[in-house]
Amino acid sequence: MRLTGLASVLILVSFVSCQVAADKPSIAVLANSIDIEGTKRLLESLNQSGVNAVLISPGQVKEAANHDITVILGGHNSPEGIGELARRIMTDQDMQRLMIPGSWRMIRGESIFRKGHVTFVFAGHGKEETRMAWNLSWMSIVDELKESGMQALIIDAPQMVTIVPMRNLLSFTIPISINNTGEFDLLAVDIKASIGSGSLLVEPAILDIPQNGSVRAHVRLDPKRVAHGDEVIVSIAKWKVKTVLNVTEKRETTSCSICKAGGL
Repeated sequence: MRLTGLASVLILVSFVSCQVAADKPSIAVLANSIDIEGTKRLLESLNQSGVNAVLISPGQVKEAANHDITVILGGHNSPEGIGELARRIMTDQDMQRLMIPGSWRMIRGESIFRKGHVTFVFAGHGKEETRMAWNLSWMSIVDELKESGMQALIIDAPQMVTIVPMRNLLSFTIPISINNTGEFDLLAVDIKASIGSGSLLVEPAILDIPQNGSVRAHVRLDPKRVAHGDEVIVSIAKWKVKTVLNVTEKRETTSCSICKAGGL
């Protein structure tokens, strides 16, 4: 992720938003004939989470290289070639633990199919434990995709905003632009903002950001509750960007001569 500060000190800043269609991140699920009957629910859960999950048999293993993440269902003793693939990800300790009845594991490792990508192994002592492994841990795959996608975000925010307190200034907002330069859409991105130990309202607080797209959000503040030098922190996942508030002396509003005369 790249964080950039804008040189502008104005509260009102215009950002151009670009919305384009994008392919969903893809996941290949490898399973043998023993575990394949339990994969329907896993595929449905993944597809409903905004990814494109497909089932691949051990005979189609080369196709896994065409996907962003590979999931192997079954452990080191699984038949039909699955065990051989799982052993390339699992450690000796992982294998020993699966020998205990009732045990199950989720193992994350570097992809054996595509450099720079990730493979997950969901394995259990038996068929039911394998099903329990992915049933309880499948969201880790979605989190992995989201975390990977966050690396491609660029957050644009003003380095400083100047605020001139006035009697009729009830609130003001700081504009934030989030750009996704990654390979796929990012769904339900949570944006948070704070000042000191207090949280601030972000509108909207949850955004879908398409591939090569830009979206806007605004941080709302109460001018009566800020002071010169306060820092507004906007955060997305573990990344943060800071805006410093330059609060000037208060200006009083006056009525014009026409208004005083009752002309308006």
